[in-house]
Amino acid sequence: MKKGFLLSLFLVFVLALAACSSEQGSKEEKGEDKAKLDIFSWWTGAGEEDGLKALIALFEEKYPDVPIENAAVAGGAGTNAKAVLASRMQGDDPPATFQVHGGAELNDGWVAAGKMEPLNDLYEAEGWNDKFPQDLIDMVSKDGEIYSVPVNIHRGNVLWYNKHVFEENGLEAPTTFDEFFEVAEALKAKGITPLALGDKEPWTATHLYETVLLGVLGTDGYGKLWTGELAFDDAKVVEATEIYKKMLGYINEDHASRNWQDASQLVADGEAAMNVMGDWAKGYFVNDLKLAVNEDFG
Repeated sequence: MKKGFLLSLFLVFVLALAACSSEQGSKEEKGEDKAKLDIFSWWTGAGEEDGLKALIALFEEKYPDVPIENAAVAGGAGTNAKAVLASRMQGDDPPATFQVHGGAELNDGWVAAGKMEPLNDLYEAEGWNDKFPQDLIDMVSKDGEIYSVPVNIHRGNVLWYNKHVFEENGLEAPTTFDEFFEVAEALKAKGITPLALGDKEPWTATHLYETVLLGVLGTDGYGKLWTGELAFDDAKVVEATEIYKKMLGYINEDHASRNWQDASQLVADGEAAMNVMGDWAKGYFVNDLKLAVNEDFG
């Protein structure tokens, strides 16, 4: 899940890198083609695929002699890719690199299963210990050993809105929940869908709820949910849940048949006025839909 509280997406380098190097050397001695460095991910959708291709292009520029294979698996917001990854890992055919959310997803999974090698030597050799915030290094570590390399950090709690729709209806972008509902009522009266949601893949609905929780609890309170210092039946959590429920009264009827890009498209086309999505949506607006920041959307 992508969050503004911040959750990170990573490519993780595993021991298969060394295996690939050995295999590559033996193949070269035999005159065979070089082994390919496969980059395994679920970045296949509009916007996110652009980021992956840019990453690959940069790698190819720096290391033109290393063949690259984009081994991305589409569908299910990563569910399909994780199933394929599990099959490959259990079949002793791990990809050279694979995408994973930083922290518990890797540490409590493949690290705990003894499938990963630590990367402390790589961090030291490349000088990365001074490049990443210590909190981030701690997140991708377990028992003092570092197991993944951060590729990016996303902010999730962002409200995107169609500037033209707001200007044409004399509205200002809301900055509080009360203002949101005032704007939503005004838009609804004009026949405009106030809030776009595409929860064909359920994480987007969860993402919206997380954002509401963050807005009600604040960063400290939100963090306490995961340490047990704040109960999930706390009055503030109940308040946030009621706000979330109310917000769902202003979404598009076809939300269950759309993904996050489709919901963003509704905002871009002016069929909906707002959408709560992470900062990756900006790449989709600008690169894929050719919209101008602070002109077409805010």
